[in-house]
Amino acid sequence: MLCSLLSRFLQELRFKKHIGERLLKAAEKYIPDLSGHLEYVEYATPLSSEYWVNAVKGGCYGPEQSPDQMGPGRFSDFASGIDGLFLAGAGTIGGGIMPCVLSGIRSAKKASEFLKSSRR
Repeated sequence: MLCSLLSRFLQELRFKKHIGERLLKAAEKYIPDLSGHLEYVEYATPLSSEYWVNAVKGGCYGPEQSPDQMGPGRFSDFASGIDGLFLAGAGTIGGGIMPCVLSGIRSAKKASEFLKSSRR
């Protein structure tokens, strides 16, 4: 069992490196010598997302990106149902990096407003 897990791990590392290097090479068509300016590179796959952040089936965008889970189907008001606890992340505004960052900013603003109002 341990040999099987180690073998899978090493196979995934080789695969990630191979694909990552191909992506860098493709990007260098548009950004010459890109790899020469990189100090650190880390490649990730759905298996990485599943392992590191417990993403369901390795999905990198949070909940399903379907019409019934957009807008009112999300936690876009950042409310958790518990006073003073606000939500942020892919389940609030939408999937991807920038919506997650924006949700953190908006949730922090809600928390700040809550704290100010609770001091009165």
